[in-house]
Amino acid sequence: MDADDARSTSSSSPATQRLNMESFGKNLEDVNDANSTSPTPTLVKVPSQYTDSASAPTSSMKRLRVSPPIPTPTSNRRRKIDDRSEAMSELVQLGRKRTEIAETIMQRELQARPKVHSIEECMERLTTVAHLSPDGLLAACEALKDERNRPIFMTLSGELLYMWIDRQISMQQLLCNPFGNDETKVCRHECYVTHRYVPAAIHSTCILNLASKPAAIYTVSFNFLDSGYKTLLPAPMILFDVMLRDELVGRGFIESTRHLTAEEQLGIFLFGIGHGVANKVLAETFQHSGETISRHFNNVLRGVVALRQEYIQPPASNVGVHPRIIDNSIFHPFKNAIGAIDGTHIPVVVRKSKQPRYRCRKGFTSQNMMAACSFDHQFLFVCTRWEGSAADMRVLRWCCESGGFTVPEGKFYLVDSGYANTDRFLAPYRGERYHLSQFAVNAHARRHRGPKDLYNHRHAQLRNVIEKAFGILKRRFKVLRQATPFPYKVQCRIAIACCVIHNFIKRHQGTDR
Repeated sequence: MDADDARSTSSSSPATQRLNMESFGKNLEDVNDANSTSPTPTLVKVPSQYTDSASAPTSSMKRLRVSPPIPTPTSNRRRKIDDRSEAMSELVQLGRKRTEIAETIMQRELQARPKVHSIEECMERLTTVAHLSPDGLLAACEALKDERNRPIFMTLSGELLYMWIDRQISMQQLLCNPFGNDETKVCRHECYVTHRYVPAAIHSTCILNLASKPAAIYTVSFNFLDSGYKTLLPAPMILFDVMLRDELVGRGFIESTRHLTAEEQLGIFLFGIGHGVANKVLAETFQHSGETISRHFNNVLRGVVALRQEYIQPPASNVGVHPRIIDNSIFHPFKNAIGAIDGTHIPVVVRKSKQPRYRCRKGFTSQNMMAACSFDHQFLFVCTRWEGSAADMRVLRWCCESGGFTVPEGKFYLVDSGYANTDRFLAPYRGERYHLSQFAVNAHARRHRGPKDLYNHRHAQLRNVIEKAFGILKRRFKVLRQATPFPYKVQCRIAIACCVIHNFIKRHQGTDR
């Protein structure tokens, strides 16, 4: 009977199905009313014809589409938490692998490291040396404090061992003798530094050894000077470690603190401008916080810039003829010249909105620093803070009008063709050969074509002193060759400080090599 009813329902028309559904709805409402009045609910059996038609629709009915579940904020949050957990677990695994690799490398280095003799072993052998005087015993004990001397002492024997001990006695007598004048003491200091610190400075980089900070400061000074000279000498080291330090400390610009001595503050500054490194590198090298490095770096910078009035001075009004012109007759027509003027581009870091103004003709952002120098490569005047797009003549005009730059009466500076030719600034002839490379091609090129050509050649030979001064300055201070992420005002002060230190070296040391 049920099968017949189902077949009859499936074969009925849509109108019949609609009537059946309406009657079923009325029956369902009656049942709900009865349930609301009765204390216990009554279950109603739904006819199979309606369930069958719902589960298996006919061709005339449209199939219902089931939409995918909509993601909720809670599910998205759980998914993100799962992704983060997986990423953290991967980082933990990578960290463990790196730790294992580091431990393996450390073990290999410890195994490959040569054996270092202990002081007890050396003293035990020292007591077995026969006929050793008290001076020899004390000198050997002092030398054995250095681990580098212990393998030598343990290896030598016989006459060579006695010669080595005699040499240590001589060194100790030279260094520990309290008598002598200042020059003798300086010579002793040079000998000690040459013997103790120069080999390490030549064969190692400027990385601070926490066990010996004075040695690291000496290394900083040596490598700083090596960037400009490619030669290591004790005299420049003493210059920066003693003279410049005494100059800054004596004027009250810097002072030793609880954690940083004046020597280390100066070493940090010289290392920064000599190698052109940022604050983070200085903090890692000298093992201090970035705030400490920045504070002391700026203190030393302000102190060096304050020396500008003493070490960057224009010539006096009664200045005489320079010895380079007096000693060479070909330069006698330029007897009233007191120096040369030119501009140089120093890379700087500026905000993106200011980059078009500071972009020079070479394509990088820079400041146009104008400088005047004498014929012995000492800077007489320095002007910074001008944009790289500014013309050289514009900078010179501002210096003469508002910058305090003056020229003694009857004297003049040599300038290139980028400046105007006046009674104070002598420029070359335009349209003629000028650069020295044009005169050094061959023997035929060295022949002068006329008076103007000869004048330009002599003018270029004398004015080349400013090019050489800029070359020495940028070779000595790497910070002037590459932009460093300092504030723009600090970058301008650094350029002035480099010129001050350059003149300090020239005044106390002499000719650059």
